[in-house]
Amino acid sequence: MASRPGTRRNKKNELPEPTAGFKRDKLDRKQLKALYGVTAAQLRIDDELMGVFTDAWEGGWEGEQGRARFWAALENTNWWRTNSQTMREYLFASADPDSADFQELMADSMEFVRGRAMQLGVNISEDRMRELAEQNLMLGWGKSGRTVFLDRAITEGPQDGMYGGDIGANARALRSIAAANGVQYDDNWYQSAGLSVARQLSSGQYWEQQIRDQAASTFPVFREQILAGVNVQDIASPYIRTMAEMWDLAPTGIKLTDPTLLGALTNYDDKGNPNAMNLGDFRRMLRQDERWLNTSAAQNEVASVGSQILKMFGLVG
Repeated sequence: MASRPGTRRNKKNELPEPTAGFKRDKLDRKQLKALYGVTAAQLRIDDELMGVFTDAWEGGWEGEQGRARFWAALENTNWWRTNSQTMREYLFASADPDSADFQELMADSMEFVRGRAMQLGVNISEDRMRELAEQNLMLGWGKSGRTVFLDRAITEGPQDGMYGGDIGANARALRSIAAANGVQYDDNWYQSAGLSVARQLSSGQYWEQQIRDQAASTFPVFREQILAGVNVQDIASPYIRTMAEMWDLAPTGIKLTDPTLLGALTNYDDKGNPNAMNLGDFRRMLRQDERWLNTSAAQNEVASVGSQILKMFGLVG
């Protein structure tokens, strides 16, 4: 099993020494050159720290006195005092990028980043994956409470593919709530909302409240119930069943946006107050619609009435 990103596996399962991969007693020009390359190309750290490496390299700080001078200068920088132990550990470990320890460290971090990207549903290239893996090691994104920074980096950076995962799940959940309350948004709304929740910039409850506010304005007579968490689909269930029965329809095929159903649920009284149509009036309205005439119930009723009339006139036995 891979170790937790930001740590290195060893026999005691403990953090490495801060200078792992860059030993004080073995500091030489070759190591300084390698470390300087990491500093310039990968870490993009501040000018003060760059100056220490430049002075050490160009000044030929070798031997015991040179080593002491280098470490004194390094540990006296603002970068050393203000940056995390995680950043320093990565810097020292990356001084020997071909070592087994560093390769293992990077592999664990790559695995962690890949897992987060898959969970978020974002496809990223291998180069981008490695870049984020290095930043994960430098900035300790794999530690508790800091994964939000990695998630933001994944979702805000270059991507190869469509959303799925958490973002897609969030979007589908909100789409389902909207459908259950007769509210419609375009695909961009759901994707943006799902992405915002996945990046922990907002909560699902925030977007659900927007949906319910919109539904409450569309169905004002049910406002209190909707805002309390009851879906319009459940409130409208008796009307949907009646409509399906009267018109020979499948209940699942009747949407809250159906004009006939919508009209019954958003009715107003003579004084202009919201007042949903009662089921008796709704049934009578459905019978007056030409669509009812095409149902088997209507045809049977017409046939029955016709038969009774014929009997009245003695035309049939």
